[in-house]
Amino acid sequence: MEYYLDYYSFWKYYLLLGYYWLAGYPPVIRFCAGFFTFFILLTIGLFVLNHGVARKKHRAEVRTANFRNKYYDLIKSIAIMPETLSLAEVSSRLSLPKNVRIKRARWEAMVPVFRELFVDSRTGHEMNTDNWRFVLQSFKMPAYFEMELRSSKMKRRLDALKDVSDISCDLKEAAASRYLYSKNAELRLSSRLHAARYGVSMPFKIFTEDAAAEFTEEMSTKLHWVLTYRKALGLSLPNFVRWMITVEASDSFRLFAINEIRLFHNDGDCEELLSYLKKRRKEEVAIAIIRTLGELKYAPAEQHLIDRYVYAGANERIALAEALGSINSGKQEVVRFLMDDYRKATDTVTKVRLLNVLYNYGTIGREGYNTLRSEAPAYDKIVFSHIECEYIDSRKYA
Repeated sequence: MEYYLDYYSFWKYYLLLGYYWLAGYPPVIRFCAGFFTFFILLTIGLFVLNHGVARKKHRAEVRTANFRNKYYDLIKSIAIMPETLSLAEVSSRLSLPKNVRIKRARWEAMVPVFRELFVDSRTGHEMNTDNWRFVLQSFKMPAYFEMELRSSKMKRRLDALKDVSDISCDLKEAAASRYLYSKNAELRLSSRLHAARYGVSMPFKIFTEDAAAEFTEEMSTKLHWVLTYRKALGLSLPNFVRWMITVEASDSFRLFAINEIRLFHNDGDCEELLSYLKKRRKEEVAIAIIRTLGELKYAPAEQHLIDRYVYAGANERIALAEALGSINSGKQEVVRFLMDDYRKATDTVTKVRLLNVLYNYGTIGREGYNTLRSEAPAYDKIVFSHIECEYIDSRKYA
């Protein structure tokens, strides 16, 4: 009869050999021998593992360097080309076969290079987005990201959504939509931003559904860049006024909507903003609306801003004064109002802000400023000198 030893039989043999060899020694000797044997095996294992990781990293760096050397300049020339090519022409210029097969390791090596190329092609150049899209399709990058999103590993999904955004890769809306309600907050946010960035059918519905949730600064910043991207491509933007007046919306969500009206210069929303301001007293929201009306130079809001000044808090008063200065309609009554408020002011911060507004409020504003300067006592003269100095931005120190 023939016997066959499997792989584990050899390890079992040497383990039992060592055990019975030490069986006759005292317990202390056996413990020390076992400990040092374990330590030596652990050291060897860590060395082998570290060597394997370093070797894998080196291979990835080599693949990335080879891809960069071979395609970087060629892809950049295609991306900044004013002439729009077809997908077949792009593949031909890249010398790629029609049905090129790419392994995952090579795709991973491409992503850092595409990230560099995307930034480089947009710096000092007008990027041809169609050609860039065809380049990514030629290397089957959308297929790679779809495969990564189906991965069971959370890190791979998150990295895929981040890379899609970083290199502006066209990915099917449905590819990331399965994670819109994920329990993982980071994956959920990334998926929603992806839907807002590339979606066509109600891309912002998910934000209005969850309008009562806290809208963090990170979400505000990322969503603003998504909206900027959509505007650059001529895609639809949400109705920010509707977001603002949503009954169940949180204040952080309202603030985001108001600030987006200002940043995108939506002048047509000013009337609705003013109407909303007349019904609201919450300082943080009111200041955001006042600042928006001021920067958009909505003159019909002037009288309400003056009327509101009487019962406003300290921070809101500063915002009201600066909004009146931004609108700068040149009305004498606004100048008189600012001068009267300066005379009533007791703290230096308010005085500096009001004087800044008057100083930059055209000719009549400068006249009012000079009048106040001539009336000012000696200990207040330094404030005027501070504002008049061209090397000092007094708004930073108010």
